[in-house]
Amino acid sequence: MYDQAKASTLRCVSASLLTLALAGCASSAPDIAPQEFQAARESIEDAQQMDAGAYASDALLAAEQALQAARSHHQEGDEKRARQMLAQAHVKAEYAEVSAVAAKAQASLDELRQTMAALEQELDK
Repeated sequence: MYDQAKASTLRCVSASLLTLALAGCASSAPDIAPQEFQAARESIEDAQQMDAGAYASDALLAAEQALQAARSHHQEGDEKRARQMLAQAHVKAEYAEVSAVAAKAQASLDELRQTMAALEQELDK
């Protein structure tokens, strides 16, 4: 199960990095559809739902700041930079989400190990 989660995480991060790279290479940037901003917002909300605020607050804050920067660049008419910042918002939100999931999994593993150690002590008595 851990290997499947790890593979899924790597696919998400790889796709996000590809998006970021393509956004940086775009020679001309058409107007950004409102759905693109909404998608970035949803990535951030997904991270929040996974408790990224508690486990990966720096990454979550960076995602929110990147989204705000994207909006600012969009309002200024700099669509290329706005797209780059949107891509960063997605990547940072996904990183925050994955970090939260990993931290929760580690906490669960630590708890299981403590329980097993307590049970082993009981058996040794």
